[in-house]
Amino acid sequence: MDAPKEILKELYWSFYQVFSDKEKFEKELIEYNTRLLKPKPKLDRIIYPENKIVIQFMVYQDSDDNESDYDEERQILLETNNISGFTISELMFQINNKVVENEEDNIDISEQDAVFFEGLEYLTDDDPDYTQTKVYYMILGS
Repeated sequence: MDAPKEILKELYWSFYQVFSDKEKFEKELIEYNTRLLKPKPKLDRIIYPENKIVIQFMVYQDSDDNESDYDEERQILLETNNISGFTISELMFQINNKVVENEEDNIDISEQDAVFFEGLEYLTDDDPDYTQTKVYYMILGS
């Protein structure tokens, strides 16, 4: 199957907090988009027709010593039990909760300048760390 070249370019979001309740997240996502005069997103629409996806993005890192701060490329693997693939809601919910205040993986993009979601762009399906799983780059704006 050919990978979509872009995903969720029409959706807006700001990574600012972890959500334990998916319904609350969905409500916030809808409100965020409609407040910015975007159409109400159809959160139950299948946006990605596979059950695994890798999201790659840049994380700003503060240096612990006298070296300069730097950007670091990170990747997260997301999976769904839905045999049809990821809905908009599930994909965004998982991305949000993996990149905000994630102490386990030492990721928190909510404190950096670029916290605005601007879509996903296809990179490869040949990543040595994630064989047979498509990798998308998450575009973040400030």
